[in-house]
Amino acid sequence: MNQTILDVQGLSKTFTLHNQDQTSYEVLKDINLRVYKGECIVLHGPSGMGKSTLLRCLYASYLCDTGHIHLYDGEQIYDITQLNERVLMQLRRHKIVYVSQFLRIIPRVPCLQIVMQPMLDLGYEIEQAEQRATELLNRLNIPERLWSLSPTTFSGGEQQRINIAREFTVHRPLMLLDEPTASLDTKNRETVVELILQAKSNGSAIIGIFHDESSRKRVADRLFDLKTGAFYE
Repeated sequence: MNQTILDVQGLSKTFTLHNQDQTSYEVLKDINLRVYKGECIVLHGPSGMGKSTLLRCLYASYLCDTGHIHLYDGEQIYDITQLNERVLMQLRRHKIVYVSQFLRIIPRVPCLQIVMQPMLDLGYEIEQAEQRATELLNRLNIPERLWSLSPTTFSGGEQQRINIAREFTVHRPLMLLDEPTASLDTKNRETVVELILQAKSNGSAIIGIFHDESSRKRVADRLFDLKTGAFYE
């Protein structure tokens, strides 16, 4: 029997443009989807349909207008739309990860430290964290000469790979991926696909946006069409 990790019911989101006469427009309307352990759902639809908005709602970066987002953790169920900030921060540390296209960091923090930090935050020994970070940086072809430097001046592709390395250091039951293969060359794109497949095999439920068709075919179990609300195999 498939184990539910995330259940979204009746989610809607409207934006109000305060600098344009309070004009409002609805981005998401009555979204219903369920994601199971070890599967990857890819959000489908043209630009402007609200794919990134949905990911941010699931991560609670955006507040929903209506609906519920239930995260299942064994016998405990969290409604992400109702959590206070303290509980939400704990879930983001242990249960949910949002992998953006962009690296947002504190300036002057070395690359290696950035990748190690999620493990250190969870109480891993420094040696364990460094070993895992080193493994991922090597797999993602970040030269060792860069590990002691801050990534603020790195290329966009290098920053994206460091961001991916950081967020794949530890297992989370739910992973939200916003175009993780964008701007990557063929070799690094293949590595990211392998990391996603490994996360699936470890039981992570994944919701992602993939504009690269070959990567999408490799990782997707189902496509979810935001316009129709239908699933496709």
